[in-house]
Amino acid sequence: MAQLIRPLEKVRDQNKTYYGGNQRWFDRKLLQDSGCGVVACTQLLLHIGKPKRDTVDRTEFMELAKTLGKRYLLVLPRLGLSGINMSWGMNRYFRKMGLPYKARWGFLPFNLWKKIEKMLSEDIPVIISVGPNFPIPTGKHKVTLYEHNGNGYVASQQTEGHYMTVTDMDDQWIGVSSWGQKFYINRREYISYVRRHSNWLYSNILYVVPYYCQEQMFEKM
Repeated sequence: MAQLIRPLEKVRDQNKTYYGGNQRWFDRKLLQDSGCGVVACTQLLLHIGKPKRDTVDRTEFMELAKTLGKRYLLVLPRLGLSGINMSWGMNRYFRKMGLPYKARWGFLPFNLWKKIEKMLSEDIPVIISVGPNFPIPTGKHKVTLYEHNGNGYVASQQTEGHYMTVTDMDDQWIGVSSWGQKFYINRREYISYVRRHSNWLYSNILYVVPYYCQEQMFEKM
């Protein structure tokens, strides 16, 4: 079992508390439709930033999210935010704010799970993508998101072309934050989807490490 050292910050909105942010909170339709990557980056930055807190206010969360979406992360109509552009934008933000981190997009599948475990052990949330269908982006194939109850895992909804924030992982399940809720992805189903209906360029992770680990950025993909 690999997990964040500190629990992911919950987002407080008056009397409600959410498990992370929700792209539907944006004012702009473009980001309501395609702002999942911006939300995931916001959660990552709040978690590694200071001060360390259990909850953040929705207003504060969205102020940072809007700044990222306007100045650092290039979200395009219909195309959304690519993993490469996400890594470029996050590195610009790290440099601008003097944060001691580096980001890169993607690894080959045999290295993916090890990298997720490494980031979680450093208390850094992992941004994972369920990429779009490829080579036919209008395909209907999706990955199932599950909720956990006392009796096990129950299918809740399906998604594709979507970024989420990984908070924990074991040999079978990946725990993620998406749309302000906690969901789980079955690892075998994720791998099957990527191999059969997407590819590893689109379906991958944003790998973020502190400066003292940056030699790992150049390890074999």
